[in-house]
Amino acid sequence: MLAFPQRLAYTGALVLLVDSTSQSAAEIFAASLQESGRALVVGEISAGNVIPSAIIKLPTGALLQYGFAKYRTPQGTLLEARGWIPDLIVNRTRASLLLDGDPQLTAGLKKLSERITAARRPPIAGRVTARAPLYGDPKKTSVDGDPKRNGCDGLRCSPPPPPKPPPVRQPTENAAAGESSPSPKQLIEKYLDAVGGEKALLSLTSRVSIGTVEISAMGLTGKAELYEQSPNKSALVMSIEGLGVIRQTSVGNARLVSRSAGRLCSRAAGRFRGN
Repeated sequence: MLAFPQRLAYTGALVLLVDSTSQSAAEIFAASLQESGRALVVGEISAGNVIPSAIIKLPTGALLQYGFAKYRTPQGTLLEARGWIPDLIVNRTRASLLLDGDPQLTAGLKKLSERITAARRPPIAGRVTARAPLYGDPKKTSVDGDPKRNGCDGLRCSPPPPPKPPPVRQPTENAAAGESSPSPKQLIEKYLDAVGGEKALLSLTSRVSIGTVEISAMGLTGKAELYEQSPNKSALVMSIEGLGVIRQTSVGNARLVSRSAGRLCSRAAGRFRGN
């Protein structure tokens, strides 16, 4: 998988939606954005399921998952069994979804619109304080007899200095066009060159793809082989240590899935059964 980040970071208004099913990295992400003041969080209290864990393979072949640490935010808040509390709590039910749509999405869009509007307001260039003459005497503007307080002399006040212009954001050295983010056209041309051109691609009736598979959450890796034949036949074989060999065959809308340590299952719109 390739990732091509934006050349310039997004600095505009940001609202994040969470609910009771948001857990693990989603909770950590919401907490970091809220605590840093970068985003407003809207929705329900999250699940509170963030304990880091590891998975090991036992001598019997079984897998054991165990927690080994606690996650604490930079401000010292524990998320496990507590969840993250949004800035604006909006509950969502099936009845509300059917009646008025998604109330959390509606509230989030409203807050986002408010933040965008506030960001567009011009900043205050400066403040001028005018002091009226005391008892009709233009030389006296305060009880303590200091007529030049706040830069004012009687009714005349010096204007504030002009605001400094915002700094100009310069693109990074790696932001040159096409340097780190190839265009879709370039990717397609590279693929066509690899298969021998457009005519060769259109004439293909079958192909074999060989690669690796990784299950990061379980710490497992393995090999994968994909066999495809036009118009709609395919077979996928994955050999993963700890899970065994998984085979998946598809013909049209029918799909058969089997494991070396399990039973055969087949699905095709209710026309097949497991055996």
